[in-house]
Amino acid sequence: MNLSMSGTNNQPSAYPATVDYIGYHAARRPDKVALIKKGQETTYAAFHSDIGKMIATLQEFGLRAGQKIGIEHHSPEVEVSNFYVHWLVVLALEALDIITLSYIRSGSEVTQKILADMDLVMHFPGGELSGVRRSHLMDISWLKSVQDREPQFPPRAGLGDPDTPLRIVMSSGTTGSPKQIMHTRKILHLRADQKQFHHGFNRHSRYYVTLGFHIQAYHQDATACVRVGGTCVYAPGEYSDTADNLVKYAITHVTFLPSALVGVLDCLPENYTKTPNLRIVTIGAPVSTAVRDRVYRLLANELAEIYSSNETSTICVMDGNGSGTIMPGVCVNIVNDEDQPVIGAPGPVRVRTPSMVSGYFGNPDSTRQKFQDGWFYPGDLAIMPDQHTLNLIGRTDDLLNAGGVKFSPQALEEKLRDNLPVKDVCLTTIADEQEGNQVWVVFVPQEPDDFSEISEGIKSLLPKSIGRSTILSVPEIPRTTTGKVQRNILNRNLQCISAKNR
Repeated sequence: MNLSMSGTNNQPSAYPATVDYIGYHAARRPDKVALIKKGQETTYAAFHSDIGKMIATLQEFGLRAGQKIGIEHHSPEVEVSNFYVHWLVVLALEALDIITLSYIRSGSEVTQKILADMDLVMHFPGGELSGVRRSHLMDISWLKSVQDREPQFPPRAGLGDPDTPLRIVMSSGTTGSPKQIMHTRKILHLRADQKQFHHGFNRHSRYYVTLGFHIQAYHQDATACVRVGGTCVYAPGEYSDTADNLVKYAITHVTFLPSALVGVLDCLPENYTKTPNLRIVTIGAPVSTAVRDRVYRLLANELAEIYSSNETSTICVMDGNGSGTIMPGVCVNIVNDEDQPVIGAPGPVRVRTPSMVSGYFGNPDSTRQKFQDGWFYPGDLAIMPDQHTLNLIGRTDDLLNAGGVKFSPQALEEKLRDNLPVKDVCLTTIADEQEGNQVWVVFVPQEPDDFSEISEGIKSLLPKSIGRSTILSVPEIPRTTTGKVQRNILNRNLQCISAKNR
């Protein structure tokens, strides 16, 4: 249900802030639990009051609408309570029309560069940064001072301009440096509605937050859950703890990266009993048939694989056969070499959605490449057998060329992953001056002694049309935070190895 309200006198539509939804539930059901943090319950009344206290505190920072604030999210080094603090700051700044970016501690040049452009960086103890304009330490004494405040809320009756920028989101960065995407109030509102639709959130839902808000999907899912009056549960730990918590807290919804889902499945005790109402959603990468079968057999009765992007929101909900059903309100085309829509033939995907961004923040070159005539081109290959169905093939930038034979590696990678004792596997090609493009098969073994068995298995499972391949065992395959292979980094590392062996 879309709760946007049409304005009068040619005024644009306005959208409530998330705090207004929380305030509604606080007034109607004040004792309803909004959040469980490692066993500690916070009611909607307390949640709403704490947001108001944070608003009162942040108003004294002298911040202006439209400024950009970087906020550290939880990391393994900090306390679980910092998840709650982070969320309070994000919600308070949203109410003040101030732009937020969630980040985790990282020494990467990309993170440092982005934070240097922030008007303020708020961090927890031990997360001090150099080269930023202004910083603020969120320590125990400051948090106690926040609790001593009287709650305050902006006097705008909960209505905000839909075009107000509120959230900086990072793209996955599979083929280069991550790019910044700006989400407006309207985009956040429409995506919360969409999440509610395809997750099936209601006030009885219990959503398990497994990762931080630096991955936007988790911020959107948690936001959608509390907007409808559900309960979010945050209880970090090992994969074995996750399996226990699904039962302990009667979780109804959880979002996993495929690698994390496999980790949870591997830690399930023999006597584990599936929770009857659990819906699992996966993001970032395809789920293999073998993993999907294990989920249905051991963990849950419902699994939805989401095909989406930060640029467009959810595009399809995928089935186990690689086929997806296109979401309502989403327009998808498969185009030919003349950029004309085709049905029943493979080609690049282009997408248009109501909550799509118009480009990348401060990156006109990438914007011109990916956004054309109101369409976003995500770089995926697919076939549409009809107007409602999308069959993904792979990525255009992942399409490999071995001796003139072009192929998408995803199906082969899944085949190897399902049939061999590997934790991870990836196919790629490296240019060779003498032999042309050389296929490399890189894998992470489940056990170090499995190399010979895996190597022989790879040779037997790869099609002969690929030709000669180099097989390499590595400790880890570089992936983005959402699980996509960073082939630019992998290929650069393999080129160094190839040069040393010449």
